[in-house]
Amino acid sequence: MILNWTAGFGAKLHHVYLSDNRDDVETAAPAAYKGARGLATFSAGTLDQEKVYYWRIDEFDGVGTYQGDIWSFTTPGAVGNAKPANGASGVQMTTTLTWTPADTATSHEVYFGTDKDAVQNATTHRRSIKAARRSAMKATIRANSTGIRAIIGEWMLSMRRTL
Repeated sequence: MILNWTAGFGAKLHHVYLSDNRDDVETAAPAAYKGARGLATFSAGTLDQEKVYYWRIDEFDGVGTYQGDIWSFTTPGAVGNAKPANGASGVQMTTTLTWTPADTATSHEVYFGTDKDAVQNATTHRRSIKAARRSAMKATIRANSTGIRAIIGEWMLSMRRTL
């Protein structure tokens, strides 16, 4: 996988962050840092299938470093085309979540909640989580295939209830 981008005006170095963990990219965690590049291209090498990857480029112009936006892509077999999109705000409480299923999945599990860690570690034994009138919801989708259970999509949504 080769990542390419258009360099910002005067950019001399491009700091690359890449991970399947959005938080690591957002916080510039050492595990996500792939080094500085002089050119606006990065070879990510071979990536795992059925994963969502997040990446960001911070540019240095000789005076200061400018943080870039976070982008994402999915490798073959992963859930894709999530609607509503990650970070959506003002989402109706009655909205139907849709996505393109994972290629090898035999089923999908969807978990909701306002506590990111609780949702990420959710099991089928905990299905009901109540939402406040206005709250940030975390949604996680897991695909199940041949005994493998992997998180394949995560979204933060700002929900609102209409009266």
